[in-house]
Amino acid sequence: AGNTNTCAQTVTVDPNPVDIEVVDLGNSCQSGETGSQTSVAWTVNKLSGVGSWTYYYEIKNGSTVVANATRTVTGSADSVNFTVNNITNTNLNYTITISGVTDDCGTTETNTANNSDTVTLFGVPDTGDIQTN
Repeated sequence: AGNTNTCAQTVTVDPNPVDIEVVDLGNSCQSGETGSQTSVAWTVNKLSGVGSWTYYYEIKNGSTVVANATRTVTGSADSVNFTVNNITNTNLNYTITISGVTDDCGTTETNTANNSDTVTLFGVPDTGDIQTN
């Protein structure tokens, strides 16, 4: 019958696959006395990727998982906060590890070099022998 048809299609490839980094404000001292609490905070930044993004995190004290969650973020940064019970003369190390990062296009992160960070909280001093006048 001699019929013909043409179709044009545009394929857009994201040149910047999703990439995140985890940063903290550095090591610190536990605040207050034994039994009081200190907050540990990390910022998770999206360096590249399209739209909203999802990730899973685990916070460990040594090999023990003390917190975990999956989060969906619409902006370029997210804050993960964890509250610690202070212990006299005991340094506490908390490591956050991020995995399962994907963006709106379903692109999975391949550069995981900056997906972990450790914070040390230095122990509350033993003030039991201090006497006041």
